[in-house]
Amino acid sequence: MPTCGPLLQGRGMRAMVLSAALAILPGCSVVDATLSALFEPRASFALDVPGTVTTAQVFDCVSDSVAARPGRRGWMNTNVTRIDSARGVIETGDYARDNIVGLRSRTEFSPPAGRIVTRIRGGGPYFADLGIDGAALDLKTRLRDCLGPHSRANTMR
Repeated sequence: MPTCGPLLQGRGMRAMVLSAALAILPGCSVVDATLSALFEPRASFALDVPGTVTTAQVFDCVSDSVAARPGRRGWMNTNVTRIDSARGVIETGDYARDNIVGLRSRTEFSPPAGRIVTRIRGGGPYFADLGIDGAALDLKTRLRDCLGPHSRANTMR
């Protein structure tokens, strides 16, 4: 039988009411996904790159940039867990999974558009923010530096 443990504790009365309401649903995975969608810190950004940039270059830069991140508080998961060259997607730290402590990223690259979109998600125990905005800014800066001076950052959220 799955247990939700500390996941059902959290951010005050709103979390308690939501947890009680979701308790009637079968399985903890539904509760995990719902609570993650509501409370998990997230950040995103877009970066326009020159048309000469290849998917392989983007993947190399993402891998190098994420690997350089742990030195700052150590919360970024640097394990590349998914690469889909055909779709231009690279993920770290099991991006799609819910209720994981630490920061993980998903970067999508569209060569025709010359655009990179990166999403970062994750948090600490009880969905504490582990500095996700700082991680997004740092990763954006590293990618821009790696991919060339003509890259232009566009903030999303």
